[in-house]
Amino acid sequence: MSPFLWHGGLMLLAWFVLLPGGALVARFFKVLPGQDFPAVRDSRAWWRAHLLLQYAGSAVAAAALWMAWDALDGVWDWSEPHAVCGAAVMALCALQVASGLLRGTKGGPTDTHADPADPGTCSRAGTSARAMPPSCLPYPRPGSAGSLSVPRFGPGCCCWPWWQALWQCSSC
Repeated sequence: MSPFLWHGGLMLLAWFVLLPGGALVARFFKVLPGQDFPAVRDSRAWWRAHLLLQYAGSAVAAAALWMAWDALDGVWDWSEPHAVCGAAVMALCALQVASGLLRGTKGGPTDTHADPADPGTCSRAGTSARAMPPSCLPYPRPGSAGSLSVPRFGPGCCCWPWWQALWQCSSC
């Protein structure tokens, strides 16, 4: 099988399954069904799933990049928009991974580095959700501007610009 088919297949897996899956987990699964919120304010399941999917997606994308690099004997054709856009996206992907590694812990109300004397660290155990700072809540505080009812669109709408760009680039 052609290394370019492997490159394309692995990039599709990374950018259309693993990485969006990690983002969706972080967005929609901070409070899980059956979780006794607000008594249980932190579920590590979403964090672990988010990390696993994001790092796996980045690794798969890096493997796909290496396959293309190897197949081209390390020589890029910089006149091709695919090569320029791909290099830019992979550089941003590397920055994202570095940012995640430098960040350290997830933070939040149950972080081991939280300071009980500092309200900014969200470490006030036993405090009701209404008394917590907004940054500590996994959802907007009821009645706040962030809790306005806005229409939510499915993940397909988020991917539409990518599909459109792919369609346009396929004719390049």
